[in-house]
Amino acid sequence: MKNIGKFIISGLVIISVVFATQSCRDHDFIYDGPLVVEFSNMAHGLTTGYTWVGTGSFWSGEIRGTHADTAIQVQLVGPHQKQDLTLSWRVVDSVYRDVSQNVLLLEPPTLNAAGKPAVRNIDFFALASTAKTMFNPPPYTILNNGTITIPAGSSFGKLRFSTAPTETTVRFMYILLEEGTVKPSPNYRIFRLGIRT
Repeated sequence: MKNIGKFIISGLVIISVVFATQSCRDHDFIYDGPLVVEFSNMAHGLTTGYTWVGTGSFWSGEIRGTHADTAIQVQLVGPHQKQDLTLSWRVVDSVYRDVSQNVLLLEPPTLNAAGKPAVRNIDFFALASTAKTMFNPPPYTILNNGTITIPAGSSFGKLRFSTAPTETTVRFMYILLEEGTVKPSPNYRIFRLGIRT
């Protein structure tokens, strides 16, 4: 009789664990937030000469050397769409880095009379898109008319470009996903791309 009781209790425990595991599994991969897009940590068309690093709320990548056709990947966060999504973007002249949070801001923090950020005590500094302004011509060419398209039924699109740097000094550009038919995620809406020989 004791063995039957242990058998029943063991069986109930196993069934409970199976149901609990299945219940968690059903919810593991469901995203029910708003549809957004963001830069991804993937580079395309490169086998050597690049590094991609996530730093706070932006991705940072560096490409070395000449590449005829490479790309930064953009991803859709949310369900696949029935139509192509065309995304808006631009290279911004400058951004501001909040050192304590390790995030990039489009506007400098509001300063108080002492010259410190009024909202919180942070260190920050301006960063310029030197790849856009320091060269003539610049060390990159945007391909595909600068269009980023996430095809219908897909999660990914690409910002395609070629590189032809002439200096060993790394030059940066800050690429911003703009508001469009799909909003950019606050996380990873800015990509810092470094280019050098």
